[in-house]
Formats: sequence, C-alpha cells, structure tokens
Amino acid sequence: EGEGGEPFAGVVRDLPIDYSLLVENILDPDHGLFAHCAKGFDLYTATAQQPQHVSFFPVPMQRLGTPESSYEPGGLFTIQSSVDAVPKLSESTAKEKKDSKPNEDKKPLRATSRFTPPCLIASGRRDPLTGVSPFIIAFWVCPVGVGRTRFMSASVARGKESAKGSGGKPKKNGKKRSRPGIPRWLQHLFINNFLDEDSHLLCTQQPRTLSAELRAHVKRKEEEKEESGSMTERGQTEKERGVSTDCCWDIGIQGRETVSERKRIFAYRSPTEKLLLTVGAYLDKTLPSMPNRYRDPSLFLRSCPSREETLDRWAQHTKICPDSMDVFERAKKIRNAAALSLAGVLFVLPQILKLISGSQAGGVAGWMGRYTRVLQSILSLWSLQVAFPCLLTVVASVSHLLMREFRFKMTDRLRDRKLQGINKTDIFPDSRLLGGAPIE
Repeated sequence: EGEGGEPFAGVVRDLPIDYSLLVENILDPDHGLFAHCAKGFDLYTATAQQPQHVSFFPVPMQRLGTPESSYEPGGLFTIQSSVDAVPKLSESTAKEKKDSKPNEDKKPLRATSRFTPPCLIASGRRDPLTGVSPFIIAFWVCPVGVGRTRFMSASVARGKESAKGSGGKPKKNGKKRSRPGIPRWLQHLFINNFLDEDSHLLCTQQPRTLSAELRAHVKRKEEEKEESGSMTERGQTEKERGVSTDCCWDIGIQGRETVSERKRIFAYRSPTEKLLLTVGAYLDKTLPSMPNRYRDPSLFLRSCPSREETLDRWAQHTKICPDSMDVFERAKKIRNAAALSLAGVLFVLPQILKLISGSQAGGVAGWMGRYTRVLQSILSLWSLQVAFPCLLTVVASVSHLLMREFRFKMTDRLRDRKLQGINKTDIFPDSRLLGGAPIE
C-alpha cells in the first residue's frame, strides 16, 4: 500500500504495557486530544452528527508457489473504522474561523483506522472514492509477555511525484535519486517524547484491567469444567452443542455467548468507542488462547511500577536501537571533549600566561623573547579567553541535553508542565457527553 511513497524511519520500543491495553489505546483517538494535546486526533473522533462506521473484511493471502496476482481469502481479517476527517470538538477554534467557506461539493477525506489482528494497526486519511491516503502510519504491537509489548512504528508519505509513481528525481543513468530525509535518530526522539506522554497513564490502568482479566479467566475455566462434565454425562459432542471450531474472520460470535469482560469494567460513552467495543469483544475471545498467557498468575497482580521504570528510554529503546546508541555515544564523546577543553581554557591557560609573564619579567632576550611576546598576545585575545569558553559551554550543554533524550526524561515536574497544554486546546471533554447515552 505504501509503494511509491517516501518512507519515514521506523522506531522500536519495549513498553511495560500489556498488548491488549496498547492496542485499545492506539485505536482510541479520544485520548489524543488530552494525553497528547494534539488536535489532529480530533479528525478521527466521532459524534452523533459524524458517526463512526465499523466494518470487517477478509485479508487476501497469497499461497507459496502461486502467481503474484492469485489471491484467496485466508484466516486473517481486518476491523476498520472510518469517519469524516473534519474537526468535531475543535471545530470552533480560531484557525477554523479563519478558513474560507468549505466546498460542499467536495467530500471530505475519511479518517480511517485498520486493525489486522493480531499485531498490525494502520491509520490515514483516505480518499472516499479511491481509498488512497497521502500519509499512512503503521504500528506493530507484538506481545512478548503479560504486561510487556514490543512496539514498532513506521510511516509512508506520498508527495506529488510519488503519487504519480516517480518516487524521486531520476539520475542520468536512469536510477532514482533519493531525497534527503529526517535523520532516523531525530524521528526516534519525536516518537519517544510522544510515547512518554501517556505510557505511564496506561501502566496505572494495567493492574485493575489485568486482575479483572485473571478473575474472568478463572471463572470461565470453572464454568467450562462444570459444563464439560455435564455434557460428558449426557454424551453430547461439541458439534451437537453447536460450538463451531472453525476460524472465521468476523471474530466468530458463533460459539457459546459470553458477556464481554471489558464491557463490565469499562464505561463506553463516547461515539468514537464503537470501534473499541468491537475490538474489546475480539480481545475477550482471543486473549485466553494466547500461549502461556496464564502460566504465571502473579504477573496479573503486579502493582504499577514507578515512573522512572515505566518511562526508562535507555532500557526500552536506546540499548536495542543501534542508531540511537550511536548518537548517544557520539554526543557523550563531544560532551567530554568540550568539558575537558573548557577546563583547560579556564584553569591551564591562566597558568601559562602567568608563566610567560614571569619569563618576560626575567628579561628573556633574543628569538625566545619574541616568541614569548607573540604567544602572550595570542593567549590574551578576548576570543580565546571569553568567546571560546562560552562556545565550549554551549557545545557541552547541548550534547548533555541530547544524551538526556535517550534516557529517562519525563519527570513529575515535566509531566505537570505538559498538562498545562490541555487548556490550550480549547476542548472540553464533557461537551461530548452532555445528553449522551451509553452506546450499544
């Protein structure tokens, strides 16, 4: 789907967040207005006037050894949500007031999010007729244990040339010339700052959600044991009981009806959560089938770790990312070199000047005296005694700040400062809920 576009570098981070919570968080645009203070999320939200449409479709799969054009339905499926990509809660901002009158004949783009279980999520604003998006961002949410997930992200942007299929300016030999892009490490800094804004919030939610899942699992096992014993006594088979063992792409509401555990503990009130209701039903049905999910029940009962642990970029990202580690090591060398040079200028240089002044006072003559006077004049320059130390101080400080970006950064003080940005969005969450009723 991203063929012909210009890719942005991917990022990886091992988050101490459970797979189920991370999937729901990525698919929930409501949180972006407040946790990230970003109005762009409002394009993906829904209201009663701009409803969210949820649909399912199978993912075609190509079998090995068959032509590229031969696809057939497989076991994978996609859950898709779409809504008009127009501001809802932020529609009365100053920026919107300055805009010219909208063209009513032109249909707005559709803000679309697609979840292809178990790991892939893709979002973008798509043309309502062609389904093409100028920018697609994809997330791979890979569970590695209870309360631990490897998060990966990448995106593709289509420019005017890439939309036509050129993808770059051709060279004389016919090869395409790649354009200079944003450095990978700089993209990593942006994504890590973005993830820090709500990762700890999810970790505080995790103990209650995981403990509720464990209780539901224990209860379900007890019910299945009782039901299995009852059915065995009557000699009924699974087929006679009407339980389907086939894999169906529409999340298989075919077996024994169960009440969604997430619907018990979550309050679904926003029109945007129509997608989360569907994804929640999928998670309730599939999480018990995850290998070794309930092997160690104590993992579901852990308390929330400290902010220093949940937002530790060094362990979660820098150590496993060669690009970021390389930048960190370079910044460390530059900082140390600048600090050493600064110490030399501030402490060694005065001693040299003092020594030269003493030699001149002793009456050093000849060529040595001339060189001594020249050296003294050079070392006495304002640029060497004032400007150069200031430059070294700036270089050391910038290098130290860059190193900080690859370690724990989001302290309580910085968190509180970022929370002030919520008031600047001119968005009030209660305005969505006034007069609203729980969605079914």
